[in-house]
Amino acid sequence: MKTYAAFALLTATAVQAFQIAPTRSIAPKFLATDVGRRSEAPFCMKARVAPEIDADDVPSSTFNPIAAVPWVSLVSLVIYLSGDQGLISASDQAMIEGILADPANPGFNELFYMIFNFFVPMPMILAALLLPQGRPGKGLPAGPFLCLSSFIGYFALGPYLTFRAPPRDSVTQSELSWFTAKVTENKLLGLSLAAAVTAIPFLSHVPEAFQTDASGLWQGFLDLLASSKFALVSSLDLTCLHLTAVALTARDYRLRTGRDGTLIAASTLFLPLLGSSIYLALRPPIPEE
Repeated sequence: MKTYAAFALLTATAVQAFQIAPTRSIAPKFLATDVGRRSEAPFCMKARVAPEIDADDVPSSTFNPIAAVPWVSLVSLVIYLSGDQGLISASDQAMIEGILADPANPGFNELFYMIFNFFVPMPMILAALLLPQGRPGKGLPAGPFLCLSSFIGYFALGPYLTFRAPPRDSVTQSELSWFTAKVTENKLLGLSLAAAVTAIPFLSHVPEAFQTDASGLWQGFLDLLASSKFALVSSLDLTCLHLTAVALTARDYRLRTGRDGTLIAASTLFLPLLGSSIYLALRPPIPEE
């Protein structure tokens, strides 16, 4: 129990660091603003009230090193693993062909097949967390990167998170796009995602394999990671996406309630994808005004 408590505390600290990670604007200097600077008036004088930040003064792009590090690491790993033989070996090609030939029973390790299938609901989970935070018309649009993440995961989403415009600190329902208001804010989406995530292990035959030979299932997964570049990169990619969802959950909760959501976000860490889906089904609504 002490180990789990220490891990939870470490995760909460990391999530909070992701939220407050310093960002450096890469917008032109003429877009810089003095808004938000504290008044230097003497204590005996009444401090001036800083005006509200105008949306036009928000830079169209910032640099987030916390989001950049895993993306650069993944790209570097792929370049390193590719070498002269390429990333997809003959065995990996056979694995992909097995999925296409018989999606219900592709014939390789069930744990990895579950991970592979988790890439299906993950982009919608991320969309439900990212879109309310975005600034329409400012910087990179989230849509294309989220769509590409369905195929190449964090390789597509990483650049967006690294260079996106500063996320909103507050939002009302009238400011949401139609898709965000009607689709990603719908509680049925969270329930549907939770049902899909719950079904994926069964569709991947993980419970059956675990009941038959639990140690063989786990050892087979480790052996696959050691022998398959495709399996290793895919597993690390999904890990990056899951940790991203955890960090975005904290910001999403704060956007809706004004309260810190670090502990709520950290609690979703221990139920990959399912925790995020349950949060989407139960999260507070965006304020009307």
